[in-house]
Amino acid sequence: MSRQRQIVALLLVGFLWFSTSSLWASEVGRKYEMRAVWLTTNYGLDWPSRPATSVSGERQQQAELVRMLDQLQKLGINTVFLQVRSRGRVIYPSKIEPMSGDFVPVSSSYQLSYDPLDFAIKECHKRGMVVHAWVAVTPMGNDKQVNSMPSWSFPKKYRNEMARYKRGWYLDPAKASTAELLSSLIRELLDRYSLAGIHLDYIRYPDRAKQFPDADEYRKSGGGKSLDEWRRDNITQLVKALHKATKEGHPDVLLSASVIGTYDNVPGLKYSGW
Repeated sequence: MSRQRQIVALLLVGFLWFSTSSLWASEVGRKYEMRAVWLTTNYGLDWPSRPATSVSGERQQQAELVRMLDQLQKLGINTVFLQVRSRGRVIYPSKIEPMSGDFVPVSSSYQLSYDPLDFAIKECHKRGMVVHAWVAVTPMGNDKQVNSMPSWSFPKKYRNEMARYKRGWYLDPAKASTAELLSSLIRELLDRYSLAGIHLDYIRYPDRAKQFPDADEYRKSGGGKSLDEWRRDNITQLVKALHKATKEGHPDVLLSASVIGTYDNVPGLKYSGW
């Protein structure tokens, strides 16, 4: 698919979702209509088209985003949900997690001379757009992705705190370390960048996770609840922790989530999830 068609498809999804949800937000005491898009960085689906190994490669990344934002501005977009974290990597120089391989190759010793998140926020602000940091919560990647992490990263230092399920690694919502890691990331983001919101993606257990390896945690803290109820409570507690991390010192920052309905109470529909 061409880059132009990708952008058009992205815009259609954004318009459809927000037109049906009638999502409104408050900005400096007044209400305005949020006209937003999701801008994906994972696998270079939207931005950037390729990792950089030179200054010219960095300039190409920047030029790509500028062209995209110019098109979004012409269409009246005022909010960008920018993917800043995916599979245990981030798009900015962090003290907590390593840089995304979509901006600079994981195997390369090259260091970016610019901060992609700072650049994106400033370019958005020039066009009257605000940025929400889109954070993929629980997925940490497959074996290859996890093994490529630096020695100081969470997957290398705390492998036992994660869960391996269907050839993928996940943060375990039942573990206190999960809330601690994600809360620290949110605080880092909000202390360093001018963000209008934090947007949580994959704030859930994996799809069809009946065999998710959390039996030991369930035995220790289930408290007589059913497995489904216990897991739902774990997600609730995790959201509460991330809400607290978001609002501490930044009361005007919005917290939102991308969620999946289970349809349990809809006649004729059956969800085969947990």
